Amino acid sequence: MKHYSYEEWKLYAEAAEEVEQIAEMEAHLYQCDECMACYLSIIESSEYMPLEGLIPEGFTDDVMRLIADEEESQKKDDELQPRRGKKIGKQQILKYYTIAASITIILFHYGIFDLIGESMPKVAEGIANSTQRVEIVVNNRWSERFNSTFQFLNMIKKNRRSDLNEKK
Repeated sequence: MKHYSYEEWKLYAEAAEEVEQIAEMEAHLYQCDECMACYLSIIESSEYMPLEGLIPEGFTDDVMRLIADEEESQKKDDELQPRRGKKIGKQQILKYYTIAASITIILFHYGIFDLIGESMPKVAEGIANSTQRVEIVVNNRWSERFNSTFQFLNMIKKNRRSDLNEKK
């Protein structure tokens, strides 16, 4: 097994375009622990820091300050909004209950619930009858299929026996 040099692994880590055998080197990393250790040491070492200097020093502090400011403004908005939102929400709920109660009273007045109550046993009976009919149809069809299959198998057995008898 061919091992690659420290310089070759450094070029590979920097993704240099001169490295022609990138695929071979990747496959080798999966097989060789020694080269994997070398490659990891290059990545972890201070020699390999291509991103150093791209991020300014106070970047993290600036981001954290922006997050804190956003949280404070969100809290202020939340303190103002719930009072208005709860009143609107309670009014909306009251409206919905009033509409639902009105519809219920109208349906009672015209006897719709009585009609539904009287027709439910008929509907349940119809469903029970239809399921019985379906069971009968399914049972009949399966028995017909089994019978035809058994007849077909018996016919094959008879033909085979007659063929065997003729050969003797």
